[in-house]
Amino acid sequence: AFGGLNLFEFTDKVSVQSFDKKYTEGILLSLVLFHTNIERKSPTIQEGFKVLDSRQIKALKEIKSLVIPTIEAINKGDIQMLGEILDTSWHLKKKSNKGITTAKIGEIYNYAKAHGAIGFKVLGAGGGGFIICIMKPERREKFIKAMRLCGLEHWDFAPDYTGLDIRILP
Repeated sequence: AFGGLNLFEFTDKVSVQSFDKKYTEGILLSLVLFHTNIERKSPTIQEGFKVLDSRQIKALKEIKSLVIPTIEAINKGDIQMLGEILDTSWHLKKKSNKGITTAKIGEIYNYAKAHGAIGFKVLGAGGGGFIICIMKPERREKFIKAMRLCGLEHWDFAPDYTGLDIRILP
């Protein structure tokens, strides 16, 4: 386990590149995490990945192509670009598996965008659970209040920069 924000590259081995803390701290001010209070069954959602069609494969390849622009946006601290990439990845994720979204999540997305979210994405398998939004930091508090009115539960989070810490007790 690594601390902070990291880029993992998988080839015949795994390489890890850590982003400098000065970049991640600025971005954290723009990220907001919410629980949708929507119950879902992850195994059911992933059924759509058992057999991939050409549309799904295309969407997954497009998601993969967002890695380099994402790295550039993080290194520049460009919240607008990062938000647009996050939003693009959400639209591609929906194309990759129809079980990822629901009408209710669509409503939450529209509400978030109307209240200042630049980017939006459901985390994990989809279908509910957690969402992450990115907006200009000066809109953060007003945005959180608006999303709570939509019935979402705000969760504070922060990265741990130390990584795995093993302690041997006597």
